[in-house]
Amino acid sequence: MKPPPLPQTHATNDLGIKLSCYGRAKVGKTRLASTFPKPLIIIGTEDGTKSIATGRKLKAQLPDGPVIYSLLVQGREIGIDFALVNRSAWIAPLIDRAKRGYASLCLDHAGGLQDIVLKEVLGLEEIPLQGSWGMAQQSQWQAIGAQMKKHLRDFLDLADTGTNLIIISHERNFGMDEQASDVMVPSVGAALMPSVSGWLSTACDYLCQAYVAEEVVTQEMTIAGKVTKMAQKSGKIEYRLRIGPHPVFATGFRLPDGVVLPDSINNPSYHKLIKLIAGESV
Repeated sequence: MKPPPLPQTHATNDLGIKLSCYGRAKVGKTRLASTFPKPLIIIGTEDGTKSIATGRKLKAQLPDGPVIYSLLVQGREIGIDFALVNRSAWIAPLIDRAKRGYASLCLDHAGGLQDIVLKEVLGLEEIPLQGSWGMAQQSQWQAIGAQMKKHLRDFLDLADTGTNLIIISHERNFGMDEQASDVMVPSVGAALMPSVSGWLSTACDYLCQAYVAEEVVTQEMTIAGKVTKMAQKSGKIEYRLRIGPHPVFATGFRLPDGVVLPDSINNPSYHKLIKLIAGESV
């Protein structure tokens, strides 16, 4: 008897992936995005492309907008373009351009876009280094949150056209609810306003945390004449992506019923994610 067909997922239809990936600095978030189908465009609020490229060349200048560069590795184009933005008004024309010829679109990072919107709403040139949530009134935060959700929604809507979407964020510890509860609520997620972070978690089909950890290897050792397997740290650092359910870190994958996720995957890539989404092991 043939097994029942898998329900439709992003691996089996023409929809793009909507992935939210958060984590500390330099843990492989941009590197993961670089593995997505090409051509890929990265909309950066900071330049983190040195982890994936050694050079760049001018590709286009949008009218009243940012410059778009093609990223190079040893002088060769790799199918990834990059645009550095410092105005929220530049987001819409870049999204419009992404509709015409890009297989994947990455926002790197969402917290930087939130800072841009914050500066524009408050009329600031720069956010003070000691900036805090007390900088704006409640009505201003509501306006900032509404603008952020609109920009992010415009990103995510591209998935309906087949474009893959990756939204990168730093991570933030929101703290556990002080009230006693029998339910464990994740407290670490994307470093955005709580309302925006929560909204993004539900708007994306795949939510994960990038981190680094020391490799653990299993070795056989003979103790008192008996062979025993022992786990030891090798000293080698691995790039990992947390995808399985966790009581502290916010994660979530929409998968066929019965598929069990590993807690994390090493050296994550688009192809490994596609295999997991299709219910295969990696």
